[in-house]
Amino acid sequence: MSALAAAARIGAEALVQPRQACARLQSAPPAIWILALAGVLHAALAAMQWRIASPVLERDPLFADWSVASSTGAVLQVLMVTAAPATLAARALLLGSMLNAVSSTAARRAWIAWAACAESVLWLESAATTAVAGLANPADLAALRAARLHSGLDLLWPQSAAGGWLAGINLFTVWWAVLLAIGMLHLGGTSRRRAIGIGIACGSGRVALQAMWNFW
Repeated sequence: MSALAAAARIGAEALVQPRQACARLQSAPPAIWILALAGVLHAALAAMQWRIASPVLERDPLFADWSVASSTGAVLQVLMVTAAPATLAARALLLGSMLNAVSSTAARRAWIAWAACAESVLWLESAATTAVAGLANPADLAALRAARLHSGLDLLWPQSAAGGWLAGINLFTVWWAVLLAIGMLHLGGTSRRRAIGIGIACGSGRVALQAMWNFW
């Protein structure tokens, strides 16, 4: 099996059979290939997001002086597409290094690979949100911002003042945190209690960051 195929297999298994994926990463983690494959997916999604957002920018008065369809738009599109895999790699390196620091086993590259695999959950959330925005065909930036995927507690309390926090507590965040806890348990060799605690801490941190992003 090629390194790319092995990376794709581990990435898919991490979502549905995380214990098996952890076992594969313990032997020879193809971290570079997992990052590369995830980067391609993130770049493709960023290109699709730009395709949805650019007509909205063209119609918005704030960007009326911008020639979004010309060279300025092309530069922005290139920046957006190239920034997506770069930020993914930065997040995986940071999270993988943090998990490696609190674990007792597994190499740092295995943790980076596992962090990149966990990011696939957030990619799925972003892809679903992009699909919702595309189907909504937003007419302006406000409509584009409102075109969100509701998969959290904001479904129960849609008018709550804490909507940003409630939206962050969703199925994808829980899934992501569970993957990190499973990684700590089976890849890091930590106790179940500590693995759960780390998963909850990471999930809570992501909810806080997402709430601040939604606020701004």
